[in-house]
Amino acid sequence: MDTRELVGRVLFEDGYGAYLEIRELAESRKIYLASTHNLYLARGEGKVAADFTVPAVNLRGMTYQSAKTMLQVAKEVAGFFIFEIAKSEMEYTEQMPMEYAAEILGAAIDVGWEGPIFLQGDHFQFASEGDVDKMKKLVDEALMAGFYNIDIDGSTLVALDEPSVMEQQRVNISVTGQMLKYLREREGDQLVSVGGEIGHIGERNSRASEMEVFLSGIKQANSDKMAFLSKVSVQTGTRHGGVVNKDGETQEMEIDMKVIDECGKVAREMGVGGVVQHGASTLTDTQLKRFVEHDTLEIHLATGWQNMIMDHPSFPLELRREMEGRMVKEYGHKYNSPEECIYRERKRAWGKFQREVWQIPDHTVDEIMRSLKDRARMILVELGMQNKYKLLREYTE
Repeated sequence: MDTRELVGRVLFEDGYGAYLEIRELAESRKIYLASTHNLYLARGEGKVAADFTVPAVNLRGMTYQSAKTMLQVAKEVAGFFIFEIAKSEMEYTEQMPMEYAAEILGAAIDVGWEGPIFLQGDHFQFASEGDVDKMKKLVDEALMAGFYNIDIDGSTLVALDEPSVMEQQRVNISVTGQMLKYLREREGDQLVSVGGEIGHIGERNSRASEMEVFLSGIKQANSDKMAFLSKVSVQTGTRHGGVVNKDGETQEMEIDMKVIDECGKVAREMGVGGVVQHGASTLTDTQLKRFVEHDTLEIHLATGWQNMIMDHPSFPLELRREMEGRMVKEYGHKYNSPEECIYRERKRAWGKFQREVWQIPDHTVDEIMRSLKDRARMILVELGMQNKYKLLREYTE
């Protein structure tokens, strides 16, 4: 049975058995699931040059095919990507950790990848302080599937109306600290790269004082002997999916790089690898370059990949119309126009139409992937990721 058939079985049939086959096949090809923890701490300590920013990509649809394209490009330029999926994306794309892992590992097998693959749980986000037990269950599921990079997001619980920074960050510190402790207890031999978040994306920009209070609070709540966070996400002015007008067109976002500079300095001084930028896939190429110049550790890219696939002239028109029509029917009442609704909500169509997308003919998929290949190469080059594979192996073996 070929890899694509195995991946299809994971997605649509007897998931667990086929997943184990893929995992075993990957290991036999010297592909292993890894953590960025050691690399990131070495970067924060100045042992690794700060001349690159690691791209973490969220693949919502055509995941297996997109990952093949990106890994092929990574091989060609000797770079790498992190493949991530947010808690919310798992639900609406119907890609839980095992399914997502199978698609990425299947892609790695097909392109002849050798070495580490990074799977990341993005925005493991809290709706309330009482979500800790639910989050622990998701963490267990992610670890079982080989997600050794997990970003805990308690930024939704930051109370900006409180008078002091400590009170504002108190609940965020509490839930992040609890999850860090739980992850360290559950991780086994593989040290998980754990991220935190101090600024909710799309809200007020982060401040250095918030970083200091957040990290100090987590350190006080946990043992000095326990491995700390490897990174912290900050808000610099971006919004997931970009800023969109009523016509469904994106507008340029203003980024405050001073946030990266000031928060990054505090993070590194306090033993963290650095800061992470979210909501970056709709930024201009010029803006992307600036993140390397300002010592950004990692950058998250999601909506841009989705748009390139769905807006590609080769994407089946009738299928796209059906996907977008469903979104307007279900969510149109929330928006000023159908165009705005489609841009914001079509991400939710991937799960509902997963089988139909999987059945798109190979020659059509290949045409779409050619465009993604050019973009993937540009991303790696702009972020200084060429020839970083050797460094990667050094800190994951």
